[in-house]
Amino acid sequence: MNKRAVHLDELPRNHSDKLMDNYGRHISYLRMAITDRCNLRCQYCMPAEGVPFDGHDAILSYEEILRLLQIAASLGITKIRFTGGEPFARKDFIHLFEKTAAIPGIEEIHITSNGVSLAEHVNTLKDLGVSGINLSLDTLDPEKFLAITRRDYFSHVMNSIESVLAASIPLKINSVIQDGVNTDEIVDLARLAENKPVTVRFIEQMPFNGVDRRLGLFGMDRGFSMNCKRPGPLSIELHITREQQSCLLLLILWECLALLTPIPGNFAQPVIKFVLHRPGC
Repeated sequence: MNKRAVHLDELPRNHSDKLMDNYGRHISYLRMAITDRCNLRCQYCMPAEGVPFDGHDAILSYEEILRLLQIAASLGITKIRFTGGEPFARKDFIHLFEKTAAIPGIEEIHITSNGVSLAEHVNTLKDLGVSGINLSLDTLDPEKFLAITRRDYFSHVMNSIESVLAASIPLKINSVIQDGVNTDEIVDLARLAENKPVTVRFIEQMPFNGVDRRLGLFGMDRGFSMNCKRPGPLSIELHITREQQSCLLLLILWECLALLTPIPGNFAQPVIKFVLHRPGC
C-alpha cells in the first residue's frame, strides 16, 4: 500500500489564494510533527515498554517536509512549529531547521521539545533565528520526574532551560497537571514565571481511551489551560470556557491573589480571559 495518496509533485507550486478558516480568518500557523519517536516514556503518553514506531519509509522525508513547507508559505503560512514525538530524536533535525529558515515567507520558527537533548543545540538555534521554544516540565522534583517520565533526565531538562534563558530565547514551559501526582507543585511551578523570564502553562491531562469525561481535574470540562506570563511584575492569564468558570476556585491556591479583571476578546468559541495580578502590582 502506498504511504501517500497524493504525490507532492502533483501539487501546484504557486498559489494566489491564502488559507482561510470558516470564520474568515487568515491561517498563518502550521504545526509540523516530524517524528513519533521520543526519549521519554511519560506515563500519560505511552506504556513503560514504549510503542512500535513508524519506519523511515512510513514518514515524510526532510525533502518532502521542506516541499510542503514551501507550499504552505506560498499559501500565507508565516509561522512554523516543529513537534514530535521529540524533534531532536530525529537525526539531523538542525539541518531541517536551517533549510526551513531559508524558505521565503517563513517569519517565525518555534520548537516544542522535552528538553532532554536540547541544550547542546541552543547556540546553533539562536544563530539560526529560532523564534521560541516550548519545553515540557511537569515537576521540579527529580524523583517525581523519574516516576512520571520513567527516565532519569531531570538534570538534562533543567540544563536546557538555563541554556535557553541564557541565550535570551523566548521560553514557554508546559506542565501537565495530574491529580495526586503534581497538584501540590502548581504554585511552585507558577513561581518560575516570577523568578525567570518564562511563560508557564498548566495543561489538564486529556483522556485518550474513548471515555467521555465531563468533569476534569478541577471540576472543569476538557481543554483547561492557564498561562502564567511575566511581562514585568508577575501576572497570570487564565483561559476558560464559560462552562468552566468553576475553575476560578483554583486561584485560591495562588498565595498572592489580589485582583481579577476580565479582558474583552474576540474568540470563535465562548472564552473568558482573566489576568491575575499580585498585590501592589
